[in-house]
Amino acid sequence: MAPTLSSVVTATAVISTADKWIDVPAAAAISYTDPLGIWDVPSTEYIRTDQNGHKKLFELPLRPGDVVDKYRVEFQGENATDGITLRLVKRAALAAPWAVIDGPHTLCGAAMNNDPVTLASPETVVEGTVIGIEVTSVVVTTAVRLYSGSVHTTSRSL
Repeated sequence: MAPTLSSVVTATAVISTADKWIDVPAAAAISYTDPLGIWDVPSTEYIRTDQNGHKKLFELPLRPGDVVDKYRVEFQGENATDGITLRLVKRAALAAPWAVIDGPHTLCGAAMNNDPVTLASPETVVEGTVIGIEVTSVVVTTAVRLYSGSVHTTSRSL
């Protein structure tokens, strides 16, 4: 008896692609749990807050099968004690609560920073799931600026 197609195709194929960073500008970040959080938009390059604890979310344009292994946010504190706290989050539906994939990680400094955070275990995007970077301002002295949020993908699983 000849094998059927369903008995021949049994494994998941992984197609390796070039490593790539997918960037989202700060102006596209949304305030999702902090309706009173005010982020000024003093330029087209960044958003800024002088308040501690204000949140923004970078929803990432990922496709099912993308494998995420790192994420980062480009930011600059206006003082060495100012910065951000990051978490990588996901949700399965628009009304679903956000679940934490990784974090929190607190980064502070007056120099421009976009150091990546590497996941202990890569996350594969599944159909219907949204992944984002949650950013919370850490303002001790002056203010913090956000420039962009990025995620690094290494392959696609089909």
